[in-house]
Amino acid sequence: MTDDEYWDAPTPQSCVKMAIVEKYFDAWSNVILAKTRRDLCYADLYAGRGKYNDGTLSVPLRILDHAVRDPRLRQRLRTVFNDGDRETAEILERNITSLPGVSDLRHEPRVMCLSVGADDEELLQAIPSVPTVTFLDPFGYTGISLDLISTLTSGFGCECIVFFNTNRIRAAVSNLSVQERMKYLFGAADWPAVRARIETFHGTARELAVIEEFVAALQRRGIRYGLPFRVRNEAGTRASHHLIHVSRHDKAYTIMKEIMAAESSGAGEGVPRFEYNPADERYEILFEYARPLTELRDLLTHRFAGQTLTMEEVFDQHHVGTRFIKRNYKSVLRQMEEDGLIRANPPTDKRPKRHGKPTFADHVSVTFIAPQEQADGPLTD
Repeated sequence: MTDDEYWDAPTPQSCVKMAIVEKYFDAWSNVILAKTRRDLCYADLYAGRGKYNDGTLSVPLRILDHAVRDPRLRQRLRTVFNDGDRETAEILERNITSLPGVSDLRHEPRVMCLSVGADDEELLQAIPSVPTVTFLDPFGYTGISLDLISTLTSGFGCECIVFFNTNRIRAAVSNLSVQERMKYLFGAADWPAVRARIETFHGTARELAVIEEFVAALQRRGIRYGLPFRVRNEAGTRASHHLIHVSRHDKAYTIMKEIMAAESSGAGEGVPRFEYNPADERYEILFEYARPLTELRDLLTHRFAGQTLTMEEVFDQHHVGTRFIKRNYKSVLRQMEEDGLIRANPPTDKRPKRHGKPTFADHVSVTFIAPQEQADGPLTD
C-alpha cells in the first residue's frame, strides 16, 4: 500500500486505534485537569496528515477538535506534532489551520519535521515539562527505543501509547542488518538472550514472544505497566500490530484497561479479550492476561485468605497484570458470597438490588474465609 492509498480512508483497525487513543486522552485529561492547574500536553511524533482523503479526521485533528469543544482544554492544552516527511508535515499544518475553531486555542499547535531517533534531543526539548500523553505510531519501528519511551514516561502524568509493529519486528529479529535497531527496542545488554529466546518460536508463538520480551524490557527499565492490545490484519488471520500503553502509574493503567476492554472484539465470560489469546505458560506476562474468569475465584481465595478488605482494595491489589476489570471482580465476589467463601458487610439483604441481584459497591467490606474455616462447615454469625 502506498502512502497516498493509506490516506484514502481509515481501515477498521485504524478506527479502533484512533478510538482508543482519543478515549484515553479524554479520560486522562479529565484526571489531570482535576489534579493540577498546570498546562497539559499531547504530543504525536509520527503525526501523519491529520485527515484522510474521505474527510475522516485522524488522531491529531481529533485531539484538537476535542480541545476546541472543551473550554478548559482551550486554555490549557499544548500540542506538539511531528512528522519526518516534509510534505506530510506541510499537509498536516494546512489541515490544522483549516480546522474550525482552532484559532480559539490559547496555545497554537506546533508542527515540526524531525527524524525520531536521530533528532530525539530536539524533539524532547520541544515537549513542555508538563503532564503529557505521547503517541508513537510509526509505519515500521525506526526511531522507537527504550531510552525514548523511558524519557517520555518520566514525570507526573506522563504516559506513552506505542503502535508496535509486531509483524515487522518479529521478522527483523533474525535480520542481521537491523540488529542495532532491535537493541534500541529491547535493550543492548539483554538483546542476545532476548533474540535467542524469540528465535525458538515460530508463527503466532513468535508474535507473542516479541510482545512478552518488549513488556519485560520496559519492566527492567522500571516501567511497571505495559498493557498490550492486539490488532489483527484485515483478513483477521494474524496480528499486524499491538497498541501498547506504557505508564508508571496504576491509575493510568486502570483507565486504559477499561478503555481497551470496551474496544475488544469479544468478551467471553464477560471478560474482555484484549486480543491477548492464545498465550500459555511459556509467556509469563501474557499468560496472566489469558486466564479464564473461572480461575479468578481461586486466585482471590489464595491471595487474600483470612484478610478483610473493601472490594476496591481487592481490585487495586490484584488486577494489575490480569485482563480482569472491576465488574469481573464484583461478579466473582458476589458468587463467592453466595457460596459461603467470603463474608460481606453490608450483607446481601442489606444492599440494594439491580436486575434482581444484590449490588457489590466499592466500599463493601469483604472477609475471605481461611481454607480451614471453609473445611469446618457452613459459617454462622
